[in-house]
Amino acid sequence: MKSNYPLSNSASKPISDTPLNLLNSMFQYYRRQLYETAGRNGYIQRDCLLISGTNVFHEWLNLEKVWSRNKVTPFEIEHITSYVSNEFHRSAILRGLNRNPSFELSVHLLDWIGENTLNNRLILDLLTQKQHQIKHLPDLKPYLTTALLEDSAVSHKRAAALLSIAALDPTLALPDDLIKSLIERYYPFPSVAFSLLDYLVSHRKTDFLIQWVEATLHQANIPFPMNLAIWLSLQQIQPSAFMEYSNSLNSLHLTPESPLFQLRAILKELNILRNEVSLLVNEDIGITIAQFMFFGSIDQPGVGDSGGLSIFLNQLGSNLATNQEVKRVITFTTASHSSNPFPSLVNRSGNYWIISLPIHAPHQIEPEDYVAYPLQIKTFLRLFIETTGLKPDVFHLRFNDIKTRLAAEIARQMDIKSVLTLTADPHRAIEKQYENNSQISSQDYVQLNQFLFRVLIADQLLHQSSSVVILPSKAGMIDLLPYFPQLSYLIDQKSFAIIPEGIEINPSIRIPQETIEPILDKIKRSPQNPAHQHRRLILSVGRLSPVKQQDLLVEAWLNGNLWQTADLVLIGGSASNPTPVEEKMLQSIHNRLDQFPEARPYFFLLPALPNPVIRALETFLASHLDHQPPFYVCPSLKEEFGIAILEAMTAGWLAIGPIEGGLSSYIRDHSNGFLMDTSSAQSIQQRLLEILAIDSNRLQQIALKGQKTIRENYDIQRISQLLVDLYLKTASISIQNLIHENRPDYQPALLLTL
Repeated sequence: MKSNYPLSNSASKPISDTPLNLLNSMFQYYRRQLYETAGRNGYIQRDCLLISGTNVFHEWLNLEKVWSRNKVTPFEIEHITSYVSNEFHRSAILRGLNRNPSFELSVHLLDWIGENTLNNRLILDLLTQKQHQIKHLPDLKPYLTTALLEDSAVSHKRAAALLSIAALDPTLALPDDLIKSLIERYYPFPSVAFSLLDYLVSHRKTDFLIQWVEATLHQANIPFPMNLAIWLSLQQIQPSAFMEYSNSLNSLHLTPESPLFQLRAILKELNILRNEVSLLVNEDIGITIAQFMFFGSIDQPGVGDSGGLSIFLNQLGSNLATNQEVKRVITFTTASHSSNPFPSLVNRSGNYWIISLPIHAPHQIEPEDYVAYPLQIKTFLRLFIETTGLKPDVFHLRFNDIKTRLAAEIARQMDIKSVLTLTADPHRAIEKQYENNSQISSQDYVQLNQFLFRVLIADQLLHQSSSVVILPSKAGMIDLLPYFPQLSYLIDQKSFAIIPEGIEINPSIRIPQETIEPILDKIKRSPQNPAHQHRRLILSVGRLSPVKQQDLLVEAWLNGNLWQTADLVLIGGSASNPTPVEEKMLQSIHNRLDQFPEARPYFFLLPALPNPVIRALETFLASHLDHQPPFYVCPSLKEEFGIAILEAMTAGWLAIGPIEGGLSSYIRDHSNGFLMDTSSAQSIQQRLLEILAIDSNRLQQIALKGQKTIRENYDIQRISQLLVDLYLKTASISIQNLIHENRPDYQPALLLTL
């Protein structure tokens, strides 16, 4: 007998026959198909095999589409889980099921739970979506019990996923003797312990929670901040027991190296904060806004994963906090436990607070773990909000990743409104890297699979958000439609605002020239060492990353012989502890330089510098070049907006950046800057040579016009007011004058209720 199960091109039009008359890529075509209703709810033929019409990328897209658009019964799930062993094919099927409203849960999905935490996350998401169906799965509880009883045979990653599933519903309560053995087995291992804690809290297992708290007092191998999560969870469930154990903790004599020392310090800080907030609850007027940065370091832009957005969030938070309609702005970040003692949780500047959620070091919970790593962030975010009473009125979400989506889940559970800045990230990167690549290497499979998961998350965030911010671009929302075809019907359901990012036009921190003189001396442009003052100057600032493509800029500079007349200065990366990504980019840069040893005296690589220092350096250099503007070149594959570019332009640099993304909203090619194709070193080289051939006076005029554009339109104070208006509207507080004045030099930031 034939069963129905979706696997391939024969279930729909062959990829090669697909009309693309209205779309630019196959990826955009599949995005549109996901949101078409025609052809839904049919059954798929069983005997389809995975046959790639073009490449692996298209194969995965087709597989996801087929499983998202058709009826799927438990019988099909049982069949496919026994059949498909390739983890990437599983991912595509699971993404499709996460999009499928007619999908029926099956306990056989759990057969796919294993070492691939991304697939574990997708399965957990499916059960979370279909939580109302769990009570109709009588085999689920016995499955979980049996699987967790396997003792040492259960890997940490599988155990964490199974425990997170058991936390979803009261009907999945595990036997007490099993819980006891699980605590004994996993309590020192944060990668599993957060899922176990989630289970205890959701099932109100107070007795076990108390036993775990007692264990933290006597056993040194329960690390910080895991012990903090356990204590705060007890405080939420049984405050009287928490107070009793707190008294015991306070009476202990502890050394700074002890996990209990750090635990006690943080608990005291939280208690002071809670008391302070409770005293102000009746005095404060206005809304509380929360924003998030869960990767990199907000105070070290250009290092690791930290980029221009960390600068923007800091400056925006400070400016929002001065608005009379705003009570408080909180930026939630993460801080890995790598120092003794752990730094203060809260860094305050007036009504702008930065709260650092403590997380475990990478050797305890891998950042690539899609279950354990985001769960620890979600746990501490929820606990800190509940413990302190700092409940925001609005969450502003800006990243299409699992950590942001879990923050969105907290917003929904706590009835907090959410605003999403919608970007086609990683959509555009997917197109550039994989669309026409028929020979995708196996090394790229992991990244492509992660990218496609983030595309799914972007759709989920868009669906869940109350309001949407769109960064300006040449065509506004129309630019996003190929990547988010659902906008055509969501436009009647949400508030949309086209609001740019911005910068401090006049930096609040003034840096004296003596501070930047060592840097000027290193690049041979100081008053004491002006050896290169007569040469042109090309600067690029940013984290060292494949997306930023600094190596392609170096290649273009070398192959185009630009080094003979222009110095190249790159600023970014860690000076003392480069990440693997930074090391790979550095190696790629030096490999290119090795072919041109005569160019090395004109190449300068500086580590990431504090933003005020970069601003002072840019201002000085722009004012000390005779009759020609310095070039600020952004070679990124794409930029959604480009904070570093705005900063350079406002200092008087000639901006040259990627045509892909949002730069076209403020750079008019040949008018106030230049746009270029950054898909290859050759295209960058050709564009730079063309620009260098333009008369210097004309380039100076273009740079001055770019400076004027940014200074008049992208002041952070103006941007923050636009956002306050949207936050108030999202929080259902009526205000007047929502429509802001049109500006001729850039796409107006119109607040739209459509």
